[in-house]
Amino acid sequence: MRKLLERFNLNKIKDYVFQKEIGGGNMSATAMYKNSEGEHVLVKFLLYPRNKFELDRFYQEVSSMKKILSINPDACIPKLITEVVQIEDTQIYYFMMEYIDGIPLSNIIDSSSEILTNINIARIMRDLTSIVCDSLSSGILHKDIHPGNILICNNETNDYKSLVLLDFGVSEYWWKSHCMGSVEDAFRHIGAVSAWSPEFIENPKEISVSHDIWGLGVLFYRLITKGWPLSSESFGEYMNKIRGNILAELALDQIEDKYFCYILRRCFERNPWHRITSANLYKILNDYVSGRIEIISKNEQIFEMYKNYDGDLWVCTRCMQVTHPTGNMCTKCGNRDDEYLPLEYCINFG
Repeated sequence: MRKLLERFNLNKIKDYVFQKEIGGGNMSATAMYKNSEGEHVLVKFLLYPRNKFELDRFYQEVSSMKKILSINPDACIPKLITEVVQIEDTQIYYFMMEYIDGIPLSNIIDSSSEILTNINIARIMRDLTSIVCDSLSSGILHKDIHPGNILICNNETNDYKSLVLLDFGVSEYWWKSHCMGSVEDAFRHIGAVSAWSPEFIENPKEISVSHDIWGLGVLFYRLITKGWPLSSESFGEYMNKIRGNILAELALDQIEDKYFCYILRRCFERNPWHRITSANLYKILNDYVSGRIEIISKNEQIFEMYKNYDGDLWVCTRCMQVTHPTGNMCTKCGNRDDEYLPLEYCINFG
């Protein structure tokens, strides 16, 4: 890559000077640059795309990031510095984004790091789900959620503080996944196989927002066990296992934290329309991190209701009964209210 940059006089871009290559794949490459003030940036290149589809994907990556940041400027993804720029008289394109110092989550999983305690696993999943909520609210499917695309931000202690979701290179507007030109187009730039959902394998043109929830489930299982949900001796066998009942393949009884087992089951629902939503997944993970689950689980009946409704359970201010509001209407007394009491009220005060 260095020779190519020298050939096209790209050792310096604006006020930034090439430092080192970070990574690359297919026709893209990523490098770190630094200016005279010591500020580092990341530059992603597209080198001579083979067709319009690859070029469109590159522009889509920037478009996806811009859309998410427009919804939430504080979203935990790299901040863009430039739009896509084409190098004059070449088929080389690039865009610039902030450089974030950190460790890939894949490295942490493969090491004997003490970071991956149950509470930190829940924090990692909660923060990642928050990014996915921002992404889906923006209409964006990431489609490539795996440990290598998650950066745990460096800090001075051997603990978890924050993360960043990287690489929107195969992302798309989820409503456009229903009108892609062909199945062949849909299977190009497909990302990590581990993130594939059953519906993607059956028809990549018909995936929905639940696709990324499946990817989160795979990641969650990996964090808990350091293994993968499925293993096989051939690609075809692996595809058949995903199409089948993945829950039958998982050794969930060997996972000590039964609340984690419940979350995995909800992420791995075979029917995407029955799978947990990103908003509810964030809520039940945050309830674990905050300690609310310890309070709620004191009442076994309410805790079972809580799991049946993925945490969307409240106390009506009129009848004072536990309810799963339909819209803003209490399912017990029919009262319509914009405000409901948290479950703790019922548990603590009977």
